Amino acid sequence: MKPAELGFLLGLFIFFLMTTPLMGGVARLAEMICGDLKDPCKMDMNPGSCFEIHFRFFYNQTSKRCESFIFTGCNGNLNNYKLKLE
Repeated sequence: MKPAELGFLLGLFIFFLMTTPLMGGVARLAEMICGDLKDPCKMDMNPGSCFEIHFRFFYNQTSKRCESFIFTGCNGNLNNYKLKLE
C-alpha cells in the first residue's frame, strides 16, 4: 500500500471515530427537540402570534379533555384542531 493511500485510510478512520459520537449526540438532541412531534397532544396549547381569530380545539393533558381556544392564525403548534373529532 502506498503512503498516500495509507494516510487517506488513516484519516478516514479518524474521521469516523470522531464523528460517530457526534452523530449519536445529534440524534439524541433531535429526539429531545422533536420527540413531542410524535404525539402533538403532549404539547401545551399555543394560541399563536398573529391577530386573526380562529376557534380551535386542543388536548389538555391536565384535564384529559379537548378544550376550545382562540388561535391567532400563525405559528402555534400541532396541538391545534379545527374539529373536536380530530
